[in-house]
Amino acid sequence: MVLRVVCKIKSILILKNMIDDSEDTATVSNNSKLDAMNALQDVLDRVIESRDLFNGANEIGIMHEGALYRLRVTRAGKLILNK
Repeated sequence: MVLRVVCKIKSILILKNMIDDSEDTATVSNNSKLDAMNALQDVLDRVIESRDLFNGANEIGIMHEGALYRLRVTRAGKLILNK
């Protein structure tokens, strides 16, 4: 789920940048803009702060479709997900 959300956020941010950069309504229709903004809002409604997720720990386990994944915070503050 984490990876899906990250991928979806990246896709939506690309759409948002395209919308923000577009001054030509022929390039991006109003319906496309509305769809992109609704998709962005859907993702933002499901955002979880990492500090809430980790609750002071550096590593958590995520069970996904019967497999255990490890999500950890590196010394540099990055997130790494391993199966």
